Amino acid sequence: MADFFRATDLEVTDKRTAREYEFDITRPDGTPQANLLIKFPILAPNGDSMSIGSITTDVTERKKTDRALRESEELFRSAFETTALGMALVGLDGRWLRINDALCGITGYSKEELLATDFQSITHPDDLETDVENLRRLVNGEISSYQREKRYVHKQGDTVWVLLGVAMVRDAEGNPLYTVTQVQDITGRKMVEEQLRQAQKMEAVGQLAGGIAHDFNNLLTIAIGNLQLLEDHVQDDQPFKKHIEPALDAMFRGADLTNRLLAFARKQILEPRIIEVNKHVSEMGNMLRRTIGEAIEIETVPTEVPCHTFIDPTLLESSLLNLAINARDAMPDGGTITIEVAHAQVDQAFEEDFRETTTGPYVIIAVSDSGTGMPEEVRRRAFEPFFSTKESAKGSGLGLSMVYGFVRQSGGYVTLNSEAGQGTSVKLYLPEAESSETTGAEEISSAEELPTDEETILVVEDNISVRMVLTLILKELGYRVLTAENGPAALDTVDKHQDIDLLLTDVVMPGGMIGAALARAARKRQPTLKVLYTSGYAQDAIAQGGILDEGMELLSKPYPKSELARKVRQVLEG
Repeated sequence: MADFFRATDLEVTDKRTAREYEFDITRPDGTPQANLLIKFPILAPNGDSMSIGSITTDVTERKKTDRALRESEELFRSAFETTALGMALVGLDGRWLRINDALCGITGYSKEELLATDFQSITHPDDLETDVENLRRLVNGEISSYQREKRYVHKQGDTVWVLLGVAMVRDAEGNPLYTVTQVQDITGRKMVEEQLRQAQKMEAVGQLAGGIAHDFNNLLTIAIGNLQLLEDHVQDDQPFKKHIEPALDAMFRGADLTNRLLAFARKQILEPRIIEVNKHVSEMGNMLRRTIGEAIEIETVPTEVPCHTFIDPTLLESSLLNLAINARDAMPDGGTITIEVAHAQVDQAFEEDFRETTTGPYVIIAVSDSGTGMPEEVRRRAFEPFFSTKESAKGSGLGLSMVYGFVRQSGGYVTLNSEAGQGTSVKLYLPEAESSETTGAEEISSAEELPTDEETILVVEDNISVRMVLTLILKELGYRVLTAENGPAALDTVDKHQDIDLLLTDVVMPGGMIGAALARAARKRQPTLKVLYTSGYAQDAIAQGGILDEGMELLSKPYPKSELARKVRQVLEG
């Protein structure tokens, strides 16, 4: 240590300037002590060095403080750089002062690009005013921090939703210095929330549709039945004969709209069977070529191996026709519609994106076009009922919503990908089935419309107008008709008449007994009794998930006279 002091003396003397040195000693109690030694020359009037002065200061605490500060800075730097959250220090003018890699990943910009600009430049225009106001309140001390959801505009142009947390940092005097900003990417969560809101909105519309369908279809049944009875009794040369046909046409169009709403609401009755999808799509392609027009080319792309699904083939055809018509309308100058079949294994990731799906094997039917595509605001609402970008005379706005409801009711899912100017692709995910499974549906009978012998039908219907028109039509068809307004009254009739051949009952009735309960009780009294249900709304009383139990027969309201006659004969002949 003495050599050290002598050496420092020489250095100070030689350079004639004050010098600082650090050295450590051990105190008598054994604890270390850090010291700062300042040596300076003491000069004579002629400038010669006369002696050396020194000051020694205990800097142990200061060294501890410096070390703690360095460790704190290192800890902050490590946390700032390695956290999964986006982090930034932002100046009072909004310019980025420091940013981490995670923020670059969220926004798509490099550190150099961000540091050269401010947060205002990448904030969504609709969120900018609120951000600037919050910064003003921070600077003025009205608030010390805030948290909010906002949007950034990604470098690629996409919208990025983030959860923003901002706090003001001030100096010892309370003057604002900069803000510390945390940024969490919540785009995925916002997408799920949007899907949930959309599902809730569509479910509400579905409940409304199902709620009005029963009464509305009763009204249509009354109107159609009476118009057809009138038509049968009006001579062709009578002046008002020509007005009946357009009135009937309007009634059936109203029925079609109701059925589409029920399809969207997933409350229609399905008659599914196993189909081989490649064969079905190929046949559908041939039909579409005749229907869509020569300006549109139809291409079908099957899988190399057969694939099967359990579905209502008639409604699948209707869905593909709806998609093809939409695709045609998106290509006014012609183009190509491609219908491709593929296998898919839906995994956990897909299930998380579309919460109502289940994992497993699916058959995909993708209908794609080369048309105008859809902007984002249209794509988001594409499956909503009555939403349409077409002129009012060219569509009801129920085509895609019917497809959506039918596929969902069949246990599948629908996705839609489209960009303006880039065409549209709609994919139907249908659960794959084994080809050996039972069909779950019988072929429709080609029975004659008129009875071969006088047979008795018990009509059970609470709506008096529907009951009257049914009675008139069935009597004209040659049947003997008994009527009842509810279940208990019908059972009294069954007890009094042992020769009833068919129970024709509404599914939903007042009086404490629904159609299915009535049928069970009536068959206990007359085991050979045939049953045909009628309904304007698919109820769980006769169908689970909209699929009829084996042996169940249903005539959906409203129906034309010819369909009533055919279905009655089909059930009676068993």
